[in-house]
Amino acid sequence: MVKESDIELLMEIAKFEDSVDMENDYRIGWSWRQVKIWPATLSRLFKDSYLEMVFRSNSYTGYRLSEVGRSILQQSAEAPVNKDINVDDDKLYIPSDLFGDIIGHDDIKELLIACLSIEKPVHVLLAGPPALAKSLFLWDIEQAAGERAIWLVGSATSKAGLWDLVADRQPQIILIDELDKMNAADTAALLSMMKEAV
Repeated sequence: MVKESDIELLMEIAKFEDSVDMENDYRIGWSWRQVKIWPATLSRLFKDSYLEMVFRSNSYTGYRLSEVGRSILQQSAEAPVNKDINVDDDKLYIPSDLFGDIIGHDDIKELLIACLSIEKPVHVLLAGPPALAKSLFLWDIEQAAGERAIWLVGSATSKAGLWDLVADRQPQIILIDELDKMNAADTAALLSMMKEAV
């Protein structure tokens, strides 16, 4: 079953592709900047076969709609689509198998599910040595939240970049992996921003 949010994304991509000369101007495909869809989301659409990767280098990944993606858009235009969305109004839908790929850590699973279930902002810091599934928890939350979440890596995140990203995307959930590798001044600014959100 195709998510309604994915159909909306595919429609935006098709709108872009129909407005440009794909054969001449975008022979190596378009990037996330052209369609204004976050790279992690494009990667998920690619994994679901809705996109095909036309070109890939260290600095550029070029996509275009696949035949599967075009077929889904055609079907959605012809018939109403069953809704299988992550959202009920503004509340995040939490699947029953969230964190199913993580063995153990039941107390942390309960805590994170409780934090995701309430409306008030909650800040959680997962700390510990490597290989304790901290990144897996972030991955599962990002997969469940979709466009409502942003996943950042501390060593590659600055205060200015974070502010711009939050202003542009307005996420409900910010996931920061390897927070300890973030610049101290940027970490202080992030903590200040989190205090204001409460």
